Amino acid sequence: MIKAFIETLRPRQWTKNLVIFAGLVFDGQMTQVTPFLRVLAAAFLFCLVSGITYTVNDLMDIEADRLHPQKRLRPLASGRLTKVQAVSFVVILSILVLIAAYLLSLNLALIFIAYSLLMLVYSKWLKKIMILDVIVIAMGFVLRVLAGLSVITVAYFSPWLFVLTTLLAMYLAFGKRLSELKLLDEDAVEHRKSLDGYTI
Repeated sequence: MIKAFIETLRPRQWTKNLVIFAGLVFDGQMTQVTPFLRVLAAAFLFCLVSGITYTVNDLMDIEADRLHPQKRLRPLASGRLTKVQAVSFVVILSILVLIAAYLLSLNLALIFIAYSLLMLVYSKWLKKIMILDVIVIAMGFVLRVLAGLSVITVAYFSPWLFVLTTLLAMYLAFGKRLSELKLLDEDAVEHRKSLDGYTI
């Protein structure tokens, strides 16, 4: 059960959270021990938060995932993890993460809440709407950058960091939509409604 839940948290996707270190790099503090450790802690907590949102998304998408040639193998879709077990893990882990985030920075805790709510709205509605689904993904990356900045004192910050982060995130998101269209072909819209507006 624990192994199935860890799989549901999707550790392989956690590399996205490396963008949290962007502010640290741009401000030239990467070699400073205290700021680095604070951002490292924030990155670890964000990995857990993003893992929680993945789990919530899987809970909402069980039926759709069962139609997907790859996603049907996920713990919830395959039945290796029950809904009750998943919800219990999510509640407990969410409480622990918010407490840890608050101890690190109140702003970090607020960013986690904002990210979680954004992803909840995304999972429920926005991911079904063309373009908006990609914009929300980009916003998620911007919040990651803000999370890193929230735990350190920044001497210099350029708004270009947000611009570049947004453009890169949208590029990756559109690339993912393209791969889904190619993989699912005629079943694409049945799996993800927003794909109805995309063409190859």
